[in-house]
Amino acid sequence: MVDWHTRGLLGELRGARVLDIGCGAGRNTRWFATQGATVHGVDLAADLLDRIRPGLPPSATVSAVDILRDPLPGDQYDVIYDSGCFHHIAPHRRLTYLERILPALAPAGHFAIITFAAGQVETPTDLEILTTGDTAGGMSFSLDDLRTTFAALTPVDLRPVRPNIPNTFGTPFLNAALFTTPTVANNTY
Repeated sequence: MVDWHTRGLLGELRGARVLDIGCGAGRNTRWFATQGATVHGVDLAADLLDRIRPGLPPSATVSAVDILRDPLPGDQYDVIYDSGCFHHIAPHRRLTYLERILPALAPAGHFAIITFAAGQVETPTDLEILTTGDTAGGMSFSLDDLRTTFAALTPVDLRPVRPNIPNTFGTPFLNAALFTTPTVANNTY
């Protein structure tokens, strides 16, 4: 995220509307707010969100939301950032994720995602998850998997996470993908 911002790939963040999916302890929510964005972080962990809420910047809010079932806050976002939520979603629910998240992305918006990298982390196969119901801590995706899954969007940058960017969390067992909405008159997914 920091690398994309430094290289100008996320667009102007000052005044941007950002949805931080799976915000957890709010690290990325805070970062976006310090860049001048209005940020809404969502996560299932209501107790954690209650603890972090008082320490957030005024332009950041957090809500306990199940992105597969609950209404999403707000209307459309200039940036939607998912750092670790998608790889915990069972294969048969990924379409629901796409159907809910993609329409929330504003025209010329950016969708950024961080997932476990295929071949770097031992994860169950889709078949194992479907037969056992256990995501075993998350699934991994290759860059081609991400390109295919988010084919309704235009790829901007897909690569392994860079571990050498100062003051950031980066490990080689993660993949990073940045997309934008297609530049067509009708953004239909």
